[in-house]
Amino acid sequence: MRIDRLDIWHVAMPLIYPWRTAYCEDYEIHSVLVKATSGDISAWSESSPLEAPT
Repeated sequence: MRIDRLDIWHVAMPLIYPWRTAYCEDYEIHSVLVKATSGDISAWSESSPLEAPT
């Protein structure tokens, strides 16, 4: 399979209340969305990395 195109988006969704953990407070959830296209076929992938390197 040959991938013709990759589209990558960074999405930050704000939270109604902050998510409190031992190291900080998160006010939004971050996700990375990837769309791979090969001819007429598309596939989506998602990752939800933490904001801080833990």
